[in-house]
Amino acid sequence: MAMGTKYDAIPNLSYVIVTGQGYGGQATFCKSLADDAELAAVGGINVWVNAFVSIVGLYINAFPQTPLIVNIGAPLYPNQLDGFKTATALCLTSYGTHFGIKYNGLSPASSTTGWQASEINALSPTNPVGFQMLAASATATDLAQSIEIGETSSNLFEVYSSDLKLVSDLTTL
Repeated sequence: MAMGTKYDAIPNLSYVIVTGQGYGGQATFCKSLADDAELAAVGGINVWVNAFVSIVGLYINAFPQTPLIVNIGAPLYPNQLDGFKTATALCLTSYGTHFGIKYNGLSPASSTTGWQASEINALSPTNPVGFQMLAASATATDLAQSIEIGETSSNLFEVYSSDLKLVSDLTTL
């Protein structure tokens, strides 16, 4: 709450990334089939979904004026997004346009038709959504292709500082 009290509604704060629902700032939770089994033994994916929605609610209370974004992640191993999709739908119902998602796998080869891109595209007119580069661009062409994908369906995208250091990349931006 203290962070929200200090920073909520500051004009330069575009959004806050919600963390706590997985590891490394992502929504990824289980790293192995053994982890999946352990989660199943204590109630399964619904336990994670309920925790996810509760964590977002804590952020909503702390930052009532600042948009919130959750990094897309697969809570179950290997890369099973169903729990994330369920949690996202519940958060959209509960928190409306205050809540959004971000895909941290943007690259020149990113799909524009997968769930991540489709959901970001569907939400972009009303919700805070976006992409983050998977890794620093190898070339200005790679950066331009990634930006083109990100621009077609999101409000924002994040690039690495090394992308901005090359003069040839600056002309792409």
